[in-house]
Amino acid sequence: MDFSIWDVAKRAGVSKSTVSRVLNGNAVGQASYQKVMDAVKEMGYRPNYMARGLRGNSSNVIGVLSLGGMMFRDPSLCTRFAGVADVLQQQGYDLFLVHDDYDNFNGINTPKYMTYLAEKRINGLITLGATDSLEDQIKNAATKFRNVVYTGDRILSDKGFRVYLGNYNYSYDLFHLLLEYGHRRILMIYRDNNKLLLSRREAALKDAAGSLSISGEVHCQFYNPYEDTGYSAKTSKLQEAIYHTYRSGDFTAVFADESIDTRTILGAFAKHEKVLGKDYSLVTIEGGLEINQSGVDSITSVHLPDYDYGKRIAELMIEVIEDDTLEYKDVYMSYSLTKGNSVRRLLL
Repeated sequence: MDFSIWDVAKRAGVSKSTVSRVLNGNAVGQASYQKVMDAVKEMGYRPNYMARGLRGNSSNVIGVLSLGGMMFRDPSLCTRFAGVADVLQQQGYDLFLVHDDYDNFNGINTPKYMTYLAEKRINGLITLGATDSLEDQIKNAATKFRNVVYTGDRILSDKGFRVYLGNYNYSYDLFHLLLEYGHRRILMIYRDNNKLLLSRREAALKDAAGSLSISGEVHCQFYNPYEDTGYSAKTSKLQEAIYHTYRSGDFTAVFADESIDTRTILGAFAKHEKVLGKDYSLVTIEGGLEINQSGVDSITSVHLPDYDYGKRIAELMIEVIEDDTLEYKDVYMSYSLTKGNSVRRLLL
């Protein structure tokens, strides 16, 4: 049974304002305090912290901006989310998933995160990444509210808080390695159509080719096999689409995004008895997948510390909440590049 603050006041024989002062930690007489606490225990009453936010009090809830379905089918994002959740739980904060839809008030549509931050229903907002549709919303939140921690490119030069891993940087490293080894036709495989992320990958490829003075010689196809097969397709169908595209495009190397399970690509070539490092080359970005699960001893891969990435995002959020003098902070995360035997050197 749900109880209101009025019910507690009636049971305790005190006013509603007295109950409110007790629950908010304000001073009251010892006798009144004891009456209220006895009533709370007897009734099993728990304050509605979301509603308390409407009255201008800070909540103990931190919001995480939802990225939609991709958030829970992308191993990297799931792992980051786990890191955030663990830190918040350890530090006594609750987590609230905020969807990217709108409240309508008097005919005016307002993003829900704006309402929650303005009314202090949440004490801060975390973003774990950006999609095309959310990029402007994240910029808006970080511009108008202090308690926002985001990832990716810096939004404001003089204030705000972000944790940066460097999609451009590790993409550049992998493209540069392939180009150094003589690969000029590369199939870049990804899952989610995030134009913002893909534009950074394209910039990394362009700059890597430019650094080697081979810009005009390089062809890279950015390919989402799920557009051909559908997102619910069986693995076998997905593998055939990948292999067919690779063969028909006369590619020599595959660059696998972190949203693609490496084992799916390995299986696509194994079905046709193609040997990794001999018949084709592969580089990957590994987030949620442990490389020793993929069935090979060594793949040339960038390894993202996604769990620690999520933890550091949450730690910065708590730091921002607890230190109101802080106005600006960047946290840079490092990644590792493992050079394995999955890339063959081509003769030019």
